[in-house]
Amino acid sequence: MSDTDRLVDVVGLKKRFGHIRALDGIDLSVTRGEVVVFVGPSGCGKSTLLRCLNGLEKATEGSVRVCGHALTSPHDGDLLRRKVGMVFQRFHLFPHLTAIQNIALAPRHVLRIDRADAEARALALLAKVGLRERASAYPHQLSGGQQQRVAIARALAMEPELMLFDEPTSALDPEMVGEVLKTMRALAEDGMTMCVVSHEMAFAAEVAHRAVFMDEGRIVEEGPPTQVLQNPREPRTREFLKRLLH
Repeated sequence: MSDTDRLVDVVGLKKRFGHIRALDGIDLSVTRGEVVVFVGPSGCGKSTLLRCLNGLEKATEGSVRVCGHALTSPHDGDLLRRKVGMVFQRFHLFPHLTAIQNIALAPRHVLRIDRADAEARALALLAKVGLRERASAYPHQLSGGQQQRVAIARALAMEPELMLFDEPTSALDPEMVGEVLKTMRALAEDGMTMCVVSHEMAFAAEVAHRAVFMDEGRIVEEGPPTQVLQNPREPRTREFLKRLLH
C-alpha cells in the first residue's frame, strides 16, 4: 500500500483535556475508498478522534497525518479542511442563507470560484442529495433530515478526499434518519473515503468495510463489521452491543 493510498495515518495518539484522558494511545490507518464506522459508549473518544483528524483538536502526544499533511498545530487544519469534509450532529447551516447559498459559500470565498460556477456546483450537489427543488429554501423551511443533507452537500462542495461524519443522524427524528443514511450509502458506493461515528448498526453492517469499537479512549476491537458487530471477540464489545440492542 502506497502513501497516497493511506489517507489517515495515526500513531500513538493521545489527547487530554486537563486531567481527563479523552484518547489514550490510538493507532489507526484508513485507506482511500474505505468506509470505517466507529462505535462505542458516549464519552469514549470517538468524536474527539474525528476532531483530531480534521485539525479542530491538537494531539497531546503522538502523530496524525491526514491526506498527506502532518498535523502538528491547530493552524495546520486550515489547509487540511480543504481536503476533509466534516458533518456534525447539528447542521450548523447559516440561517440567513438559502440552501444553495450555504453550499456555494465556501467554494466562493475559500477556493475563489466565481458565483455562477459555485452555484452551479451547489445545484448539482443538491440534486445528488435529492434536494434540487429546495435550492431556494432557508434552513427553517427544511426538515431536520433535509438540513443534514444540505450540510453533507456543503461539505462535498469543497471536493474533499475524506469525509468525517460525527453521529449525523443522532439529532433527527426516526423517520428522517433513513434519508440521510441513503445519501451516505450513495457516497460510499461512489468510492468516497469515510470515517463515521454512529450507533446505526444496520448501516455499519451494510456499508462499512471496517468497524472499530472504542472504549475509554482506546480501540478495543476492530475488523469486518460482521465480526465486530455480530461475533465480537472482546467481552467489552459484547457487553456494549448487548446493552445497545436491548
